[in-house]
Amino acid sequence: MDLAAQNLEVISSIHLHNMTIEQFVEEERKVGSHLHFSGGVWWREVKPFFYMPANFMSQAVPRMAKPNPWLALGGYYHMVPSGAASNGAIVTNEIRDPANYGLQSLQGKKRQQIRKLFTQFRYARVEKLDDLLGDGFRIYLDWAKRKNPRVKRSNPAVFARWITSLFHHPHKLILGSYHGERLVAYLTAEAVEGVANATDFFSDSNYAREAPSVALRYSYAKIAAQSPAVYKVCDGLRSLIDSVEHLKLLLGFQHVPYPAFISLRPVLRPLVRRLLPMEYSRLMGEYPTEIPSYPSQPKV
Repeated sequence: MDLAAQNLEVISSIHLHNMTIEQFVEEERKVGSHLHFSGGVWWREVKPFFYMPANFMSQAVPRMAKPNPWLALGGYYHMVPSGAASNGAIVTNEIRDPANYGLQSLQGKKRQQIRKLFTQFRYARVEKLDDLLGDGFRIYLDWAKRKNPRVKRSNPAVFARWITSLFHHPHKLILGSYHGERLVAYLTAEAVEGVANATDFFSDSNYAREAPSVALRYSYAKIAAQSPAVYKVCDGLRSLIDSVEHLKLLLGFQHVPYPAFISLRPVLRPLVRRLLPMEYSRLMGEYPTEIPSYPSQPKV
């Protein structure tokens, strides 16, 4: 069996387990996430002292459900049901028709690129912890140097504890792209209450020209779309990085806005708007109306 056929067979055999919110909370606590139950909703800290529902698709009537005010000193936000008052928007990257998602649903050039990548790289569930502790850590350091994340795991011991917890998570998918035996990109994904989402994505910039991460994102979407009990397939919230958003659009994701309620402490709102303008725009659902086109494949 050639590599392309092997990739297609492997991808077709993988499914995401659809977790209950209780299962999700139990496992997230093991990897250090800060969660608490308040107002009938499980809340998760996404920034210091700032919360959103543990299941980001959860809807609540404004002020009827909110996190513990002593924990959410900065504020919180959540989607609201249709017809409820809103003061912002949460915009997802979402495949509208998962049942019919596949290579045949993509544009010709993107479909050809993914098929070519399937002949050059191997795509599979990461089954060896050593792959993540070795190549995975190297890739993470390369990614962190470019992205400068808020939560840093560049210390080998810190990274090892985190990735080992993820590896042993009973329902988390860690999907990798391999060049020979070398891991060159990987992502983590999960499904909670029928909603699949890609949560972390790391790639080796040395392979940016070949862009194996393009087929990796497609592979996740295909796996999620074919998973029983999954009715929504997401790839994170819309970001302000146009090149990444353009790639997701080419892979069949669409921007879907949901009305939301955002609560920021009055003293913090002008500070966030002035000191963190990009984060504030995203929080308020303020985006350009269109993603610009790119003449060549964006590097991710």
